[in-house]
Amino acid sequence: MDGEHLRSVSRKGSKFRAASFVAAMVVTDDLTPSRFGFIVSKGVGGAVVRNLVKRRFRALAAEALLDHPQGFDLVVRAQAPSAQASYEQLSAQWATMMRTLVP
Repeated sequence: MDGEHLRSVSRKGSKFRAASFVAAMVVTDDLTPSRFGFIVSKGVGGAVVRNLVKRRFRALAAEALLDHPQGFDLVVRAQAPSAQASYEQLSAQWATMMRTLVP
């Protein structure tokens, strides 16, 4: 997703807040592949920490694509607590988000 599309989804999408991230989702048509965008600012931590957080979100997105390969665009903005969250904690928050947002 390009920057403009990330902003559009963030503004217009259905929102979800967790301790470690904020997400916004827009439903697309069922033939469009699902897409994920991640925003991890310097407020989360240094480059090593930001890259770790992004890798964890990408792994969660890859798992989500197995069940939902088409039909939505999702933007995830990492919050500072995501730097200290374990993969299991992020996974639990992600699962709650998916149950809440994905039709």
